[in-house]
Order: sequence, then structure tokens, then C-alpha cells
Amino acid sequence: MNYLIDAFGGETNEWQGEKVKVWVVKSNVGGNMKNVVYLTAPNWVETDDGFGKPNGKDEEDIPTIEE
Repeated sequence: MNYLIDAFGGETNEWQGEKVKVWVVKSNVGGNMKNVVYLTAPNWVETDDGFGKPNGKDEEDIPTIEE
């Protein structure tokens, strides 16, 4: 949920219609390997540590040159 709050804001009623990326990761849960599902913003990518923001930044964090 925290990943989606970061992407779309804290007002969950406004998330309707937003696209997400679904990640299924094998993880140890209670001593058994289980599929765990994570939802992130669509622009997230797979990293050495699992998955995260491209280059550790959101698109709005990337500076743009204005005329």
C-alpha cells in the first residue's frame, strides 16, 4: 500500500482507473516459500535489490530544462 500511496497520493478513492504494475515474488513466509504480490507504479523497474523507482527517482524528481 505504501508504494501506491507514494505513486498516487493518500486519498485511495482517487486511485480508481490508475494503472499499476504487479510483481509476484517468492518469499519465505512462516518457514514456507510463498508467492507474495506487490503493486507499484507502472514506471518501477527490477533492480538488484528487487524492484524500485527508475534510478531511484520518480519522473517528477527528474529536472527538466525550461525555456
